[in-house]
Amino acid sequence: DRARAEAESIRAALLAGGDFAATARERSGDASAAQGGDLGWFARGKMVPEFETAAFRPPKLAVAKLTIGGLGTFILVTLRRDRRQASAVASTATGTR
Repeated sequence: DRARAEAESIRAALLAGGDFAATARERSGDASAAQGGDLGWFARGKMVPEFETAAFRPPKLAVAKLTIGGLGTFILVTLRRDRRQASAVASTATGTR
């Protein structure tokens, strides 16, 4: 489907060295697009389970593709984390501009 194809295209661009913030601003349909996809710090239990699993599992800076029923297809990169909280950026391909 179109959203998955767009997510794969975004993921490939990031894996090739693309700038996440610029890519999110240009291609994301997510509410965080204006902030370059920055989700800020969040604690365990504050995000949907799929985001939490991707944000708190190693390795950091991995480019994860997630499909979450009812929410869409997302690209998530964990920037920083400790045992209790993580900081990540996300871009969604659903509703792409």
